[in-house]
Amino acid sequence: MIDWRDGVVVRLGPCAIEEVMDHVAPFLRPGERVVGTFKAFRDYLVITSRRFIAVNATGLSGRRKHVSIFPMSQIIAYGVTSPGGFDTDSELRITLRVVKTVRFRFRGDVDTTGLSHTIGTAMYS
Repeated sequence: MIDWRDGVVVRLGPCAIEEVMDHVAPFLRPGERVVGTFKAFRDYLVITSRRFIAVNATGLSGRRKHVSIFPMSQIIAYGVTSPGGFDTDSELRITLRVVKTVRFRFRGDVDTTGLSHTIGTAMYS
């Protein structure tokens, strides 16, 4: 579950963009490009050139979706933790103006440095 209020996110792994575009496409704006798509069980996170889109499947069937969107312009700080020897997960922490810090925990094969570059570019452009 991706819970913006509690700042908790389960371990996300990369997924194919086709898996999530049916639900995310209506939220995209002209010129906005998808930078990364990540999934944990039936919830997923899409990072675009302009914002974070988190989709939580709710209910027993998971057909009901709760979508949370935070623009990059609301990020006031961010940090990255790289994977280590025994701990192969990486982490991206963002602090938003409207809520406290949110952490995204990724599997070791996710390039959080690239995501960090995207955030920096969006914040300072």
